[in-house]
Amino acid sequence: MGALLVVVLWFINTNATSEQKKRIIDMYVLGQGISIVWPVIVVFVGCILVVFAQHQIHKKTEQVLQTRIDELAEEKTKLQEEAIGRKLRHAAETSSALEKPKPKKDVGKKPKG
Repeated sequence: MGALLVVVLWFINTNATSEQKKRIIDMYVLGQGISIVWPVIVVFVGCILVVFAQHQIHKKTEQVLQTRIDELAEEKTKLQEEAIGRKLRHAAETSSALEKPKPKKDVGKKPKG
């Protein structure tokens, strides 16, 4: 949308007369003489399309980055397992990581009585 805006501004600057430039500025920048709604709707729809396009691009970029992070994590785990010679224990794979630790019994105390 930014590149399109630059092209439109360049086209207006090189081809429009002074009166046309003044009317464009009055209508689209200052909002004067807008008796019909379509110019506002065009600008609003353009902005909505830009926001939607940016969201789609960001979502695709985020998916690519997350895939790469997952690949790096898997490779790191593999290299660490090769270095220590055994499989690593992950917190999600152990049941004790999800349970609350049990309190230790006092071994050195004498029972009352």
